[in-house]
Amino acid sequence: MPTRIVLEGPKLEPLLEQVHDEYGARARIVSANKVRTGGLAGFFAKQHFEISVDVGEDGSEPAGTLLDLVDARDDVFEGAEPEPAAPPTVAPMRGEDRTVTPMAIPVLSPVPTRASVVSTSGAAFADVMAGLQSDLANARRMDEPVRRFESAPNGARPKPPALVGNPLAADLAALGLPTDLAAKARGDEPYRAIVTALADLPAAPAPPDRPGDVFVVIGELTPALHTAQWAARTLRLDPTQVLLAGPSTAGTSIHPSRRISGPPDAEKRARRMHRADVPWIVVVDAPLGVDASWTEAVCAALEATAVWATVDATRKPGDTANHLRSLGNVDALAVYAADICADPGTVLALPAPIALLDGAVANPHEWAALLSRRLTEHRAAPAGRTGRETSWR
Repeated sequence: MPTRIVLEGPKLEPLLEQVHDEYGARARIVSANKVRTGGLAGFFAKQHFEISVDVGEDGSEPAGTLLDLVDARDDVFEGAEPEPAAPPTVAPMRGEDRTVTPMAIPVLSPVPTRASVVSTSGAAFADVMAGLQSDLANARRMDEPVRRFESAPNGARPKPPALVGNPLAADLAALGLPTDLAAKARGDEPYRAIVTALADLPAAPAPPDRPGDVFVVIGELTPALHTAQWAARTLRLDPTQVLLAGPSTAGTSIHPSRRISGPPDAEKRARRMHRADVPWIVVVDAPLGVDASWTEAVCAALEATAVWATVDATRKPGDTANHLRSLGNVDALAVYAADICADPGTVLALPAPIALLDGAVANPHEWAALLSRRLTEHRAAPAGRTGRETSWR
């Protein structure tokens, strides 16, 4: 006759492993419960698991010959998937300070016998033989001298072919300028060379200015608000035509009545904004690292005419690029903190044109002013040691 035992523990998986290890195929789980005790109104309760196991007598037959063991092992690994456990049919039982919730009875998968199992036809045997051959090959090379590889210092690393023989281009590449743009910089005068190198960049887009247009600025709240205020001044809009989509307007000059709470609210307001005789600006509070699905839904509900995203030049370009891709369609970027970035040129490799550079229109002359100034600092002192702060104009 089987013997029934009850095991308790904070997690279910260790209990199942204990049943496997101690009782093997003789065990059969007859019930599994999640028990919560104590607490107040469902909070602060302690939780553990209980399983009841019937353990039969040890009367299993021996496996037989070596071939029988191999056949049994193949049956385990090549057999059909175990049937799923039936769901519980009993409602949770509640006491004064104890709640017992029946769970689906776990199925104990059979564990293959590990002792003295030898098979020369399976994938496992082939893996073992491959490992032995690799060990033998390594042993034959024991007498060979060990080759050591040492990385060259930064200054000794080879430059891309396009920068060889062009010191100015190499210095600009060190400031983050993409290699194809840096290679176009020729001459001894940095400002003129940078203007020439960046002459083919697409023109910085302007914010939409037609009646009923909805201009959306996405990003960290403070720089996004700066960008929206710049656009309002450029378009000569009243500050009350700037709205904020986010959890709160606290710390801003935007009245709570101009806060967009979510996609449904955005869709309702968009109907009125698209019928207006002036353009509107909406700031979407969406810092890097936050789930972008809400932001994308708000932009879709607004039926935005144009979407800009604010970009911190000091962040890793890869992280910024991934964030921009998660936002969906972004028409232009407003870059900030470029003046304190060690390699501000890296933002030119991002997948959208640069519209603003530290609050100014990002044309070749603005880039030349920044990069030539940083080039002088870069040649005179370690990169990034400028002591500057971001300037918004």
